[in-house]
Amino acid sequence: MKNPRPTLWHEGDCGPCVIAGLIDWYPGNKVDPSVVVRAIYERAHSKELPIRALSAQAMRRVLNRLYTERQIDYLEPYPPSWSHRSFDLHGVWGATGWDHEPEWSNWIHLAMLAGCYAICAVNIDKEGPPNPANHWVMLCGYRRVAKHGVWWNEVLMSCSSSSSPVEQWVPSIDFLKQYGGFNCILVRPTGG
Repeated sequence: MKNPRPTLWHEGDCGPCVIAGLIDWYPGNKVDPSVVVRAIYERAHSKELPIRALSAQAMRRVLNRLYTERQIDYLEPYPPSWSHRSFDLHGVWGATGWDHEPEWSNWIHLAMLAGCYAICAVNIDKEGPPNPANHWVMLCGYRRVAKHGVWWNEVLMSCSSSSSPVEQWVPSIDFLKQYGGFNCILVRPTGG
């Protein structure tokens, strides 16, 4: 899933780039990516406001708008409430999400079997929870692989950052520990 890489906002355009890749507004590099990304920003913020990063709330607002425009035919904007055995960590962003492996991977796998993608807020520096999310990525694949006689769940992470590969397979446990991308928004593009 190719994401465009323009630079409209000085800290990066990861949220709109993920959405552009999701709804294929950037087919075959025929459209100027800055035009596509600007159109997504306009759905997130009023046109009078300066461009800024998409918060989780703004991301949901854009996806809801695309849903009403019928560019998305399934949207689950609020991830399940994953419990935690420690009250101090309950509800904390990505807090020890790896404790929920393999259940989390099974949830992602089932969503992908239904044609969904997962949009995740992550810490792109691989500092994981409790460090805050600073980037949006899309999960667009799932697989189970055998390594040294042990089965591993892996997710295919698509990223618009120039500091990481466009797509890479990441063991689910590492995705949860290093990136903290536990709380995902599930989306299925129309015709997907």
